[in-house]
Amino acid sequence: MSDVQEGEPRETPEAVCPTPEPAECWRCGKRFDALAAACPYCRARRAQRVALDSPGAVRESGADIPSIDPTSPVVRLIGFYAVLLATSIVFAMIVRARYPDGIGPDETDRVWLMHATLTLEVIDTVVVLAAWYALRRPGMPHDLRSPARAWMAAGPVLALLLVLNFGYHGLLMHLAASPAEPERMLPGREWLSVVCYGLQPALVEEMFFRGLAIDWFRAVMTTRAALLVSSVMFGLCHIYTPASVPYLIVAGIVFGAARLASGGLLLPMCLHFLHNIVIVLFEHYRA
Repeated sequence: MSDVQEGEPRETPEAVCPTPEPAECWRCGKRFDALAAACPYCRARRAQRVALDSPGAVRESGADIPSIDPTSPVVRLIGFYAVLLATSIVFAMIVRARYPDGIGPDETDRVWLMHATLTLEVIDTVVVLAAWYALRRPGMPHDLRSPARAWMAAGPVLALLLVLNFGYHGLLMHLAASPAEPERMLPGREWLSVVCYGLQPALVEEMFFRGLAIDWFRAVMTTRAALLVSSVMFGLCHIYTPASVPYLIVAGIVFGAARLASGGLLLPMCLHFLHNIVIVLFEHYRA
């Protein structure tokens, strides 16, 4: 016989909300709060599962795979890159139309080229700053526990990269493959040459390709893939010097590895600046 009389309210046990188990990141494999929208370690976005009883639903196999959102930061990043690439193509077309046989040693032509390059860099700077404002997130993940080793290895790595540069472009000259026009300092405009060929690329290009690109691509692909894709984008953005694109992809990998190894942008910016300045000085005093 029940102890509860008929008509009396029955006591129901209070509903207990179970604590969700930590989620496992599909990319880095680390576990984190199941309620978080993205992995706090590598920033990979969590996939949204589709209810299996919904029309046309397909059962997922394996780990969560992120879906592509047309309004996602990665898509917007590619949009900004398309603008940068378009300006490079237009710049190449203008230079080719003005100098179909190549730019000669005349100082007037050199001054025009520098002014045109500065115009291109101003446009690129505005685009990159807009992208930085729209896509930047505070705090970049440190990928190695001992960034001091990255700084110690930077000197030898830069030396090897410069040897590769001189060897590669020397081979192009030997094969008469129309190598990139040497970037030389103009008399009385040395400071402008430093800004044009050294400072601006080191700051702006690293902010976009090693800052935004690697950071966001790592949310949808592996770190190695993000490094490779961002480096190819970096090389293609210099399409106005097509013969140098293969080397620049390699240089992009080196700068990207420096960013990952040091956990920030300062080291790749320094490497990029020194790399460009050494090349400019070499071409200037060799002429």
